[in-house]
Amino acid sequence: MTRVALATVTGLVVVGGLLAGCSGSDGNPTAGSGTSATASAQPTGSSTTPGGTTSGPSASTSSAPTTGVAGSARPTHKAQPLRSTATFGSGVTVHVSSVKAVTVKGRGPGELSGSAVAITLQLHNGTPTTLDLGNAVVTASYGKAATPAVDSSSPPSKPWTGSVKAGQDASATYVWLVPKSSRGSVELNVSYDPTKPVVLLRGDASA
Repeated sequence: MTRVALATVTGLVVVGGLLAGCSGSDGNPTAGSGTSATASAQPTGSSTTPGGTTSGPSASTSSAPTTGVAGSARPTHKAQPLRSTATFGSGVTVHVSSVKAVTVKGRGPGELSGSAVAITLQLHNGTPTTLDLGNAVVTASYGKAATPAVDSSSPPSKPWTGSVKAGQDASATYVWLVPKSSRGSVELNVSYDPTKPVVLLRGDASA
């Protein structure tokens, strides 16, 4: 074999080896990107246990209802006639001093207009200390089904606020939309303090 032919063969062998090396290195990024794609397909918001159970952030969320008074209902006194004087059992009493039929006009978003009843309550503080009335709540229901009455902030509404000194009285007027045909049976749920028993007054609220 001549020197020219030998050189040509040697060059071809070297070039072939280089091409083979390049071909092998081109395959690695493809495999790496495939591995990366497989890894990124795992969900980020959950994890899988060895037993195959999938858990996520919502697994520990509980929808169990809670109560506002340490799991027990507040004591409520037996219903008394609407116009009688009822006691909370703590030296504090309440009675209805006035019942009037009124027509109200809604003053705010969603507030209804129509025929209503305005009931004035008078609370007497028979304790030796001043009572805070900032947490006083009065609700009403009517009819055999005890339908909750919708309250209104329209005049003459003037709920209890502030406080009442020992031995003094405090008046408040509450307004509810109650159908005229249902005013023969109205029940008031009266609370002046969330830690004290509730008083019920029931009877005819026809003016």
